Amino acid sequence: MTDRMRWLSLAGALAAIAAIIAVILVVVQPPQTVSVSPAPDEPTTPDAAPTTPQVAAPAPVTAPPTPQAAATPEPTGPLAPEFVRVTQWLNGPALSLADLRGRVVLIDVWTFGCYNCRNTLPYLRDWHAKYASEGLQIVGVHTPEFEFEQVEANVREAMVRLNVTWPVAMDNDWGTWRAYNNRYWPRKYLVDQQGRIRYDVIGEGSYAEMEHRIRELLTAGGASLDHIPLGGVDEGAAPAQTALFTGDSWDEGRFLAVEGRGEATRLGLRGGWTVQSDRVQPDPDGGSTAWDATVVVTSGMANLSAAATSETPALLKVTLDGVPIPEPLRGAHVFAAEDGATYVSIGEFGTYGLLRNGDVAPRELRLHTADAGLTLYTFVFGA
Repeated sequence: MTDRMRWLSLAGALAAIAAIIAVILVVVQPPQTVSVSPAPDEPTTPDAAPTTPQVAAPAPVTAPPTPQAAATPEPTGPLAPEFVRVTQWLNGPALSLADLRGRVVLIDVWTFGCYNCRNTLPYLRDWHAKYASEGLQIVGVHTPEFEFEQVEANVREAMVRLNVTWPVAMDNDWGTWRAYNNRYWPRKYLVDQQGRIRYDVIGEGSYAEMEHRIRELLTAGGASLDHIPLGGVDEGAAPAQTALFTGDSWDEGRFLAVEGRGEATRLGLRGGWTVQSDRVQPDPDGGSTAWDATVVVTSGMANLSAAATSETPALLKVTLDGVPIPEPLRGAHVFAAEDGATYVSIGEFGTYGLLRNGDVAPRELRLHTADAGLTLYTFVFGA
């Protein structure tokens, strides 16, 4: 090989080595920095090198600052539904809860034929007399249980007789009853000045607690009640039990089982009766001229809600365990005839006292009549 060829070969080798070194340098050279424009709210730092995005670390937890003054708690409780589908307003113009904002409202769901409802009226009258001028508004919602309670004239007469002087909404279509998802007579809802239900009582009782809640809300609204004493109405006897004549509850033996004091109270009928959805009546076309209704009483008190359907009163003979009711046990409407037999005279619709001061041992109370012009609605039993 000539010297020229050796030189060319050496030059080529050197060129190849240089090319390899250049490639190696390109591969290991760090990438060029790329500038990224910051977001409008992101501070700009000149010549800052970009960093790999990281998940932000949670902020350190610190105790909240101590408030200068405690915040007033917001009223609790559901908003009270409005009065809806009211047939007629009695004792005043139509009302709405929206119009009554700023006042404490006590809503009383009742019906004048309900014995338990009437037992609560003395307390309502007392609260109305003491607190109406201090910001309490009582509103009665009269939801009828029986047909005769739908008649406006009957409701007005009952309100006069029972001294109901506050506004009453006739709820004949049960619109307000359903708006409150109610199932009971009586029921009371206490509504605060913001329209929220703050207390709810089913049935009789809880009078002291209700008055305490009324005063609490009135005082929170700025009323001064130091001059008004608590209470003033005797709580009286324990709540009563009511036995309804309901057609769906009758079995083939004409007996109705009703919750009483300690055991079931049973009602039996003999002589041919017409059983309707909310009442029973003697059937004059059934071949009988006399009718009996027998109740096994397991409490110390028994009243009867009834009415005469004829122009003259209907006479009921009443016995206890087969004999005339002894004088100490006679209800308010029982009287003794000259022969010693005990009777009740049934006129317009009302609750007639049959038995009082009795014991809780089962005893048979029998009603006998020869008058077909009679309607029986409910028995009421209690202590």
